[in-house]
Amino acid sequence: MLLWGKGITHMIAQSDIVFSNSMIEAIFKKLKSVINFQSIKTSKGLNRKIQWFVGQYNNHVPHSQLKGASPKEQLEMSFDRNDFDLTVRKARLRLTGERSADFQRCRSCF
Repeated sequence: MLLWGKGITHMIAQSDIVFSNSMIEAIFKKLKSVINFQSIKTSKGLNRKIQWFVGQYNNHVPHSQLKGASPKEQLEMSFDRNDFDLTVRKARLRLTGERSADFQRCRSCF
């Protein structure tokens, strides 16, 4: 209500609008899901947690927009797409096998 009549309007963030803040909102959402803010007692502790998150996010976390690379790997052009695809295929096979085994064990229920 304080901004009413001041020319400021509410806007829902959308990814295809250049001037939207949706990208930073997406990162902040991930930050909130990873960090337990109630456990942080000082601003120094908060700063340390945020620095840890940014390091993880930029150096280790694969991003779908980068086709599985981390921002650091993309920047350094050190991402091996073939190795990533092989790792994903192996993980899918393992999960499929585990689900199949679970189904076999549970078959007696049906």
